[in-house]
Amino acid sequence: MTGRRDAAWALAAAAAFAALLGPALLDPGRAVANFGDLYGYHVPLHHLAASRLAAGHLPFWNPYVFSGVPHLADPQTALFYPPATLTRLFPAVWAFTALAFFHLLLAFVGAQLLARRLGAGAASAAALGAAFALSPFTAGRLLQGVPTLLFSLAWVPWCWLALLERRAWLLAGVWALQGLSGHPQFAAMNALAMASWSLAEPRGRGRAFLVGAAGAAALALVQAVPAAELLTRSNRRGLPEAFASAYSMPPRALATLLSPRAFGDPRDGTFAGDPSEWFEEYALSLGLAPLAAAAAGAGSLPAARAGWALAAAGAALAAGSHAPWWALWKDGPLAALSRVPARFGVWTLWGLWLAAALGWARFARSASRTARLGAGVLALAALAEAGRTGASLLGSEDAAAYLAPNRAVAEALGGRLERVLTAPGLPNADKTMMYRLMNVNGYAAYYPARLAEYAFAAEGRPAADPSRLYLATPSAPGVRALGVSAVLPGPGGTPYARVDGAAALARVPGGSASVQSPRPESWRVRGAGPGPLTFAIPECPGWRAWVDGRPAPTRLAEGLFLQVDVPDGPFQADFRYEPPGWTLLCLAAVLAWAAWARAGLVWYRLSV
Repeated sequence: MTGRRDAAWALAAAAAFAALLGPALLDPGRAVANFGDLYGYHVPLHHLAASRLAAGHLPFWNPYVFSGVPHLADPQTALFYPPATLTRLFPAVWAFTALAFFHLLLAFVGAQLLARRLGAGAASAAALGAAFALSPFTAGRLLQGVPTLLFSLAWVPWCWLALLERRAWLLAGVWALQGLSGHPQFAAMNALAMASWSLAEPRGRGRAFLVGAAGAAALALVQAVPAAELLTRSNRRGLPEAFASAYSMPPRALATLLSPRAFGDPRDGTFAGDPSEWFEEYALSLGLAPLAAAAAGAGSLPAARAGWALAAAGAALAAGSHAPWWALWKDGPLAALSRVPARFGVWTLWGLWLAAALGWARFARSASRTARLGAGVLALAALAEAGRTGASLLGSEDAAAYLAPNRAVAEALGGRLERVLTAPGLPNADKTMMYRLMNVNGYAAYYPARLAEYAFAAEGRPAADPSRLYLATPSAPGVRALGVSAVLPGPGGTPYARVDGAAALARVPGGSASVQSPRPESWRVRGAGPGPLTFAIPECPGWRAWVDGRPAPTRLAEGLFLQVDVPDGPFQADFRYEPPGWTLLCLAAVLAWAAWARAGLVWYRLSV
């Protein structure tokens, strides 16, 4: 910290965050109150990763949703994000509460240090730290149920601090952590904002930005390459207009800068739309006091005006389909990566924050006692605003209602090599991961586009959206080919319903085959040929096959499955999955982090 007063403010913030999250921190059975994605998506993902790591294997493949998808390649697993180690060591629900506390404090301290670097006083810097950390756009992600959005946003001030200090090695490290934290969209948007700022305010920062960008890319390569490969084949490529423009921020939403509840609140049912719309499109509030400081800075400081320009650019892009220029960039790579134009609101929030910090710094440098007193009053008002917002966003609830196990399902179906179909209305389809049930439906940020195409053909109607599959007819030939043996939940309130005559996972024309799987990435099929062996696992780069110990080429069958040729008579076919180029990626990651650590050590020795 820059002084004892700053340390005292940080300790006070830690105490406040601990008080707000206290019930969930002290009771592992409670969770941060949210609208459901924490239970329906993030806890199952991390539960699966933890169990696979405990067994001594990296979780390359997830067979428990979408009939099987790459697991490590999904950035929301945050598999290589160091703080996420908590979810591997402790119960996942409690670990997410601890991670929420850590990232709120991380966001506060980063913003506080950056505000001090820009010249704000101690109280003003604390107010700015609280305003950023407890903004509905930031802390509200916990209530939304998407904690990884908070994780990514918490690194924004640290990236800018490293950039302003021209510490390329530090920028590389914190920027890589932002990319590994679970939502690389914000890392990409942050990159564009920092690049623009570096061009407007060069002073040697351009070089720091370029070196930091190269370093961050190298440090995050082990996650970025598999994720990019999945993205190129994912449902986000060529989305229909209705999906691509979803969560476009209407211009009227800018009124939330002045009044967070201008259009209601999903917590009390006064917001007219879906809760996710509120969190994505109507949560830009930074507080009136910071907004006043931002306005004061814009009056005389070019850098503050640059902050307002960044805010305006963010609002223009966040408008998405509400703006005439949407057609110019909707098919670009950044739009495909985000799928939520409103998230460019991070530029609006951050640009106004920068202008506010510079405005407060102007007050701090003023010779006028009145100006300094005004800055103090404004800081107290901002702290009060942020405190009220935080208290309204951060609560706790009993998680048992959402995660209590269904013992009948677990005993009847859990861990077996057969597939189930969760009814489309079931909100937590991914909970099947926790039972080790292989579900043909699922919920994910993005998944291979081929699955959506197959679902359409199988059902004879659209049966997918950007996040889910909605297979619903176990008797349909395409669904039967997946090997569905049970439906969850069953009719009449029964725990499950068996499906008669389910197809086998591995099929040979005129023969039979049995399947074994010691782990999700390794499958063995024994049977009798001849003919093509069709294995009902989605074809994906990284799958390799051996027939009777010899490598065998695979091909796509029935629009989705793996297929190999097998000889006449008894055979043994082995299928194994590993992300393409995995050994080289691991080697590159080790070398990159070793070089980063050495650069940090050199900087430390020179600085002392």
